[in-house]
Amino acid sequence: MRATFFYVLLAFLLLTAASAQSGFQTQSINLSGRQEQLISADLNGDGKPDLVFFRNAKAAVMLNKGDGSFADPVVIDSTITNMQQMQVADFNNDGIPDLAGCGTDSGERPHLIIYLNDGSAHFTPSTNVNLACRGLQVGDTNGDGNQDVIVGALDILFGDGAGGFNGELKQTINVDPTQHPEITGCFATAVRAADFFNNGRVSLLVTGVCNNPPGQNTIDYGTLYAGWNDGTAGYTFYEVDESNVTWNFTGNAIDVDGDGLPDVLMTHRLNQVNGQQVLYAVDIAFNTGDGGFNVVNMFNLDATNKPATVIFAAASADWDIDGRPDVVVGYMDSGNNAIAMVDGSSNTDWTVTDIWDPGGEVESVMAGDFNKDGLPDIAAIAIHPDLSTTLLIYSGVMQ
Repeated sequence: MRATFFYVLLAFLLLTAASAQSGFQTQSINLSGRQEQLISADLNGDGKPDLVFFRNAKAAVMLNKGDGSFADPVVIDSTITNMQQMQVADFNNDGIPDLAGCGTDSGERPHLIIYLNDGSAHFTPSTNVNLACRGLQVGDTNGDGNQDVIVGALDILFGDGAGGFNGELKQTINVDPTQHPEITGCFATAVRAADFFNNGRVSLLVTGVCNNPPGQNTIDYGTLYAGWNDGTAGYTFYEVDESNVTWNFTGNAIDVDGDGLPDVLMTHRLNQVNGQQVLYAVDIAFNTGDGGFNVVNMFNLDATNKPATVIFAAASADWDIDGRPDVVVGYMDSGNNAIAMVDGSSNTDWTVTDIWDPGGEVESVMAGDFNKDGLPDIAAIAIHPDLSTTLLIYSGVMQ
């Protein structure tokens, strides 16, 4: 794996003693709907980032009051009892952000639904497709000016510019490793869409996993592929990286290092045969601007002899306002839940500066200026043992 490993020593006392990160003001809001994931967008045009909640519950919108506090959540669609994934895009070309959602109803029937926004965060279903998504991304893949929906790896539903679909294209992705062709039985697992090549086209990054044959050091093997778009949703894929770890994206593509190019945050697992070594980590695939990606490992947990250890999610912003990226990581280490602030002094040099207890598993975390003071904040959802959930807002304070 083309990565630089910086192993982080995580002290148990820091894990249990730190209750809030220095330089932040904290508030918590109980989510009666028990949603576990969140995304953000200005849904009512007032210039303030609002929140959308989903997964294992009905989707709901919480409008931002502008001071870092939020109005009560409003359910978007009561018929979809388990909204599993959501994305924001303008599907009817009226300049107002709409929503795409994938979920199941009370009969566990799958649905892909486009919800049109009236401009005040009131949503109306415009199209409903009986489709299980297994991943959800949005973007104009064929260059016609309309937002499309990408599900799985790789099924594109072309938007008609009015909140519906007017076509579908399925493509096959070859994820077999090129460095180790002896490893077979590979399949694509997840997709991220963005203008990775800075050419005005929606390109793709795809993670894949292979079942290792006998004799390999690890149980699974991972691949990372980029898909170059010819402008008509015709994708040509080539290998970016491969490793004895398995990757999973966390969040949408973002510009982590401030160079104007979208990067991606990923979690990974290394699982050696017979449990000789188990590691969980956060990697960043930095976009090099020439079609390549430099995968850098920046946060690790040794889970070899520790039960209940896993990394759930990560997000990035410049929280200490030093011009360099930082990353917050939600994880569980030996049954102890935590959020870590990891400071980057460069793309390859990372240091844990704070660890605090969110009071539950954090499987969704994101950055945004929620109180409109010009400083990045953190929004996270804590999942408690009784499966109730709490929205946590950490508002940045200039030091």
